[in-house]
Amino acid sequence: MKRKLRFIFIHFIIYVLFPILFGQIGHTDVIPYTPPPKCFELDNQSLCLNAEQISMGAEKAIKDTFKSQLLSKNEVRQLALEYGLTAETAINPHLKFLGGDISFWFEQEISEHRLRLEFAARKAILDAADKTEVIIRDQGMLAWAAQNIMADMLKMIKKIKKERSEAKSPSKRPVDKSEKLKTSPSKVLFTFENGIEQWQGYEGPVSRVEKPAADDNGSLRCQVKLSGQGWSDNTIESPEINADFSQQDEIKLQILISKDAPYGLKCQVFTKSGENWKWNDNGWPPLKRGEWTTLSMLTSMINNKNHVRSLGVKIGGNEKYEGYVYIDNVEIIAHQSKKQPAKKQSSKKQPIIEILDIEPNQYITGKVEGLDQEQYSQFKILVYVKTDKWYIHPYDRGGEGMTYASINSDGFWKIKTVKRTFEADFVVAALVRNDYHSPPTVHYLEDIESIAFCKEKGKGRL
Repeated sequence: MKRKLRFIFIHFIIYVLFPILFGQIGHTDVIPYTPPPKCFELDNQSLCLNAEQISMGAEKAIKDTFKSQLLSKNEVRQLALEYGLTAETAINPHLKFLGGDISFWFEQEISEHRLRLEFAARKAILDAADKTEVIIRDQGMLAWAAQNIMADMLKMIKKIKKERSEAKSPSKRPVDKSEKLKTSPSKVLFTFENGIEQWQGYEGPVSRVEKPAADDNGSLRCQVKLSGQGWSDNTIESPEINADFSQQDEIKLQILISKDAPYGLKCQVFTKSGENWKWNDNGWPPLKRGEWTTLSMLTSMINNKNHVRSLGVKIGGNEKYEGYVYIDNVEIIAHQSKKQPAKKQSSKKQPIIEILDIEPNQYITGKVEGLDQEQYSQFKILVYVKTDKWYIHPYDRGGEGMTYASINSDGFWKIKTVKRTFEADFVVAALVRNDYHSPPTVHYLEDIESIAFCKEKGKGRL
């Protein structure tokens, strides 16, 4: 009897239980894996979004190019309209964006990329709530729900972009590391002595000219057209170079703009690196008119600096300008001696600055990460507070510890603070180059030529 029962049990496992576990009853197709829905509680109501809904939200956040400057209030309003946030929904009509919501998002001064992500996440939540008749109490609860799916949306955006890139370039094979441009410790990459060397301008044509030239051997002439209707910029970019800059410290190039150009034009050096062509830049340093200006970008600011895909410059400003800029002698520099052993490369990426503590009427402390210790002396910290506009804090001409803070050997910084009659809405700490002349006031954060900055609320603290 025991033997018979054992026989039946074994056959049950082999012919019934195993097929159920491995999906083999009635068909032989393999069922594709579907990620579980994202669920969370809202006032004792359960709201769930499946992978398709999150993917649709991610699709809405994708755009080929984003504005490099902050959006105007009207542009924020148009973006909210684009995502349907100004219209009433069936279940949560009280959450439609009003004038105060537009003002709130404008005052956050975040990038278009981040704003699109925030708005797309809220739209996905509201659509899902309509389908399941979930009532969302207020904007605060909507913001909390949106935060719950934004990480999943970012992963989906990365996946979608990769698929689109592969679809556009089906014949493009992965770059073999052995094929990358081998750069010696210091090397001139482009001289434009014999032509444009495959550089291109996105808003205007480029050409090689004999003069003006930084070294009398020709330069790249680029046509620039700036509208003068608020901030605008033009891009000039190199061909794909697939270069390894891990043994170098700095990209340098020379640029010239006419002495008749309007005051306040700026120029940005940028790189694209890695499989996803990650963008990195050196901020927006000003251009000198009528003379060759040397611009530089530290390679420590580059993600995946062992695989730089291309580099280039952007010319931008608020004034109207139609004319030319000239580029010459694009080079990569190694500051260390060839005889010295190569220093261990830092694993840190883009420089990051943070505010650690604000002690009212005493001091503000913070920390910088993403720079090598020997680079600390090349930078300083500026603090600005926002009331009707941005003011340097605490004093315009106080020197070290009062107008700016130096970075200590451990990456920490400290500056005095003063509590004044009008409370600050926000406080910003900005990482800038040591030779940067800090303006006492600015209307927009983009007017501060920072390498990195962090922003916090100031109410009750400053």
